[in-house]
Amino acid sequence: MKFALLLLLLARSVASLVTNLPIIDLGYVRQRATEYNTTSGLYIYRNVRYARPPTGELRFRKPQPPLPESAGTISDGSQYKSTICPQAVSPPTPSANGFSEDCLFLDVYVPSGVNSGDDVPVLAWIYGGGYTTGSKDDIYVNPVGLFRTAQKPMIFVALNYRITRTLSSLLERVGAFGWASPPGEKTVDPNVGLHDARAALQWIKDYIHKFGGNSADVTVFGESAGGGIIMHSITAYGGTRDPPLFQKAILQSPAFIPTKGNLQARDEEFKAFIAKANCSDLACLRRAPTQALMQANSFLTRHAATAGVGFSVVVDGDFVPDLPAKLLLEGRYHKSLTSVITANNQHEGGYFFPTSTGVTIADFNSFLSTLVPNMTSAGQDAVRALYLDPASHESIWERTTSLIADVEFDCNAQVVASSYAALRDNAFRYIFSVPPAKHGDDVPYSFYSNGDNPTDVLVVNTSVTSVLPHIITSLWRSTGRSKTY
Repeated sequence: MKFALLLLLLARSVASLVTNLPIIDLGYVRQRATEYNTTSGLYIYRNVRYARPPTGELRFRKPQPPLPESAGTISDGSQYKSTICPQAVSPPTPSANGFSEDCLFLDVYVPSGVNSGDDVPVLAWIYGGGYTTGSKDDIYVNPVGLFRTAQKPMIFVALNYRITRTLSSLLERVGAFGWASPPGEKTVDPNVGLHDARAALQWIKDYIHKFGGNSADVTVFGESAGGGIIMHSITAYGGTRDPPLFQKAILQSPAFIPTKGNLQARDEEFKAFIAKANCSDLACLRRAPTQALMQANSFLTRHAATAGVGFSVVVDGDFVPDLPAKLLLEGRYHKSLTSVITANNQHEGGYFFPTSTGVTIADFNSFLSTLVPNMTSAGQDAVRALYLDPASHESIWERTTSLIADVEFDCNAQVVASSYAALRDNAFRYIFSVPPAKHGDDVPYSFYSNGDNPTDVLVVNTSVTSVLPHIITSLWRSTGRSKTY
């Protein structure tokens, strides 16, 4: 009897806690906080919808604003079995059933005491993963350490975008859900992953004030593909319209291989994708189950080997009028940002070749032709003369990994920083050099929270764990123009 009474009291206590969680009226839905973290003092609103499910006729199309929920509906985000976009799993496994195309959601972290009208700064995270994997729910996405470092209230937002482009060797090749781009097919929108990110940032502009945030003080930061999406946002439409929906940006190892792609091969590949999904036309493809598309994607992952082929970020003449580095060098980018930080890891390329064992000049030449497939013979000779200089004492492993890093990450970060440094004193660069300093090694340091984050165990040098959180929050925390950490 006493045990039953205790259970009843506990149930009532839990119900009371849930009932007392704040509710934000977004117009199309009333969103209740999913939880309150008593340790960090954060209300967390999980799985806030920012766009309609991109399924059926909306599959392969730009995101559309969410439809109103039924009158009186209160969502706390817990009703969704999964909000992880289909990932690059090859071949798809039973765990792939945990993915959902209905994944255009974001999470909002709000400190206790912050209310509508407070206008606190907003920090928005865009995850990396080679445009193939990743989610707002990644295990390392715990901003508690950033809140501690900020020293003033802020709001943190983590967003999803469609992905499922798959890596073949070092190349971003196949990925239908976020990057299908058959030339000439007007009912398939290219680069929908980029449009997803913009739609999420538009949601921040339209609704973050209801949580207490300031839509005129938004900092975006992203690593790898996340940094690449920020770079494409900076150069969107060649700087002629629709400026970025953020004022400050931090690009960590922005990833993008500068190739425009093979139009004819992309068309042929999309037809093969339709066939492998057991379809004969696009209408059938839009009706097909998610698993069928993942199986087709997996097949093309293993069989598409033509350089420059695949579903990826492409030059579409609209959102992406040309390669971003070219647009930046030509001054065709949005110049309204008030602060920009770009970063690289000291040995980005070491991610692909962790050790020097067996790396030869043949590997160097192979990756040169693979990374930049449209480069002329004269251009390739010039690159070899630069990287294979006999006077250099670097090993062939160092030269090969340097080539990979420069093409895919380093040059992107450098040209962004240089472009803004040419405008005003608002651009900064840093190099993450804590060994081994491979691509991605900085992420656990960015989210380090002194043991509260599961990925804190990946940190090998705890004496520098305050550095990246300080840099990330410095754009609104510090009143000085620069600071050395």
